[in-house]
Amino acid sequence: MMKQTIVAKLKLQTTAEQFQALRQTQLAYRDALNYVSTYAYEHGKMSNKVRLQDGTYHQIRSRFKIPAQMTCSIARQVGATYKALWTKVKKNAALPTAGLTKKRYKGLDRAHPSGPPNSATTSPRSSSTCWSRFR
Repeated sequence: MMKQTIVAKLKLQTTAEQFQALRQTQLAYRDALNYVSTYAYEHGKMSNKVRLQDGTYHQIRSRFKIPAQMTCSIARQVGATYKALWTKVKKNAALPTAGLTKKRYKGLDRAHPSGPPNSATTSPRSSSTCWSRFR
C-alpha cells in the first residue's frame, strides 16, 4: 500500500498579543540556531546531532526559554546543515585539482548563521507556520 502525504499551507489569524508571542518564539528559535551553530563550529564543525544536543540542550532551555521538543529540533537542524556543508566541501575539494573549476568553496570558513526570520511574519494578522525558514 502506498502512503500519501497531504500538505496544507495555512495563514494564522492572530491577535496582536498572539503575534507577539509567536514572534518572540521565532526570534528565540533563530538565536538558539545561531548559538548551536557557533557551538558546532567551535567544536570542529561537528554535525553529529546527538553530540550537539548533549552539548547545548540545557543552555538552550535556560537561556532562550525554548520548549524541549523545539530544543531537540534545533540540534537536528544545525547538524543537518553542517552535514550538508561537509558533503559539499568533500565533493568540491577534488574539482580544482581535476581542472574542472578555479573557484574555491567557502562554506565552512565561519559559523553558519541563521538570518532574520521570514518577512511573512511582519503583520500581526498573518504569520508563517514554517519554523524552518530562518535563513
